[in-house]
Amino acid sequence: MADILRPASPVKQARVTVGDLGLALLPQTDLVSIGPFRGQADAVSATVKAALGVSLSSGFQEQDSPEGYTVFRAGHSQWFCRGPEGGMLEARLVALCEGRAAVTDQSDSRVRFSLCGPGAAAIAAKLVPVDLRASAFAKDCVALTLAGHIPVILTCREVLLEYEFLVPRSLAQSLFDDIHIAMKGGIPGSDPVCSRADKGDYFIPSGEMDPRDDRNARA
Repeated sequence: MADILRPASPVKQARVTVGDLGLALLPQTDLVSIGPFRGQADAVSATVKAALGVSLSSGFQEQDSPEGYTVFRAGHSQWFCRGPEGGMLEARLVALCEGRAAVTDQSDSRVRFSLCGPGAAAIAAKLVPVDLRASAFAKDCVALTLAGHIPVILTCREVLLEYEFLVPRSLAQSLFDDIHIAMKGGIPGSDPVCSRADKGDYFIPSGEMDPRDDRNARA
């Protein structure tokens, strides 16, 4: 009997820290896209609301239910619904939305990262053209944007302190490295970020220049 193929991790390192900032790969959940057909958005929203406790909101804010489901905008006339892994979310939504919406499993196509710690907003602002002030981007707000050249869905988990990046799996390592480099660059207008090199937990991805090497600065 052939061995079962195990999916490879989308990134080389599940977590890195720079000073008090942390960047971590989040556990996979069931993620399904819902694209209502023309004229069916309201009916699909009502059906999903009745079954899962969340609606397809026209705003850019996550909708959560006590049952553990979350819905958020993913594009024009498209929403993502997230639920516990192994909960048969796709099959449930296919039955609920039959003939009224395109339903597609996206669980393996997307990866989530959490950037958290004092100064997280300043680090995120190096990459995304989003106003991250509390008055403009509050808790559970969602933005469809770019982190450099990479398309992401950015969610505020805690104002100024924690942000979640949802990124296509094929670009996950690139985004992870970009965020990590931004973290090592420090927080603008503050003291340099400590790399914790003395504690032995400083991670340099394979092939990346070590910023502690003076030769890199002269290159």
